Amino acid sequence: MRNPLALSLLVVGILVLLAALPDTVVMGALRLAGLEENQILSTTPVVRVATAVTGFGMLVVGLVIAFATSPLGEAMEPYRRGLQRLATEHGQALDMAQGLSFVALRDGVPVAVEVHAGRSPRLTVRSAVKGRQALAFVRPADAPPDSKALRVGGGSGWELRAELPAIARALLNDPSLLALMDRAFDVDTLVGVIHDVDGVEITYQLPDPGDVERRARDGIEIASYLRRVNG
Repeated sequence: MRNPLALSLLVVGILVLLAALPDTVVMGALRLAGLEENQILSTTPVVRVATAVTGFGMLVVGLVIAFATSPLGEAMEPYRRGLQRLATEHGQALDMAQGLSFVALRDGVPVAVEVHAGRSPRLTVRSAVKGRQALAFVRPADAPPDSKALRVGGGSGWELRAELPAIARALLNDPSLLALMDRAFDVDTLVGVIHDVDGVEITYQLPDPGDVERRARDGIEIASYLRRVNG
């Protein structure tokens, strides 16, 4: 265990719990404190309970500190620093309960920014605004050949897939959308962008900590623009 405070709390907590178990230990301590025998007999149960509660509390605090400074927590710390300014701009605190996340507000619409470590490290930006039509912006090499979503067109390093290409094709006449996607897919870590009945989801492979704020800003911008043109 790398955190000495957590280790100290766990060790002392265990010792305190053990001390609360035998009556002889508690009664001996009360005798040393100068209490009379009748006072010792009446006070011992209360002291045992109080000692046990104290020891248990120290164990809980020690475990919380140990978990917060676990290797996973340490790995997430650079990302916490990387996203702190963006979260503060939106008046939000970073939640580290499960991964690392906060909810931004763009034009009053919530947009969730989430960093996940572990087996599938990634950065995702989500908005629950439903799409009028299901769209998928992907790299050509990543487009599934057996998908019901057909190719509509594309840009620099990306293509648009939709189930109704004739309707979705109008989006390719939007120069702002094309420029936004060209910039987004110029970043190697971007996996893809989906907007369907579940909302918008922009997925990145987990970027470097120094790049996570910029990618999160890009994701918020994409989610906001798709809400306007397809929400």
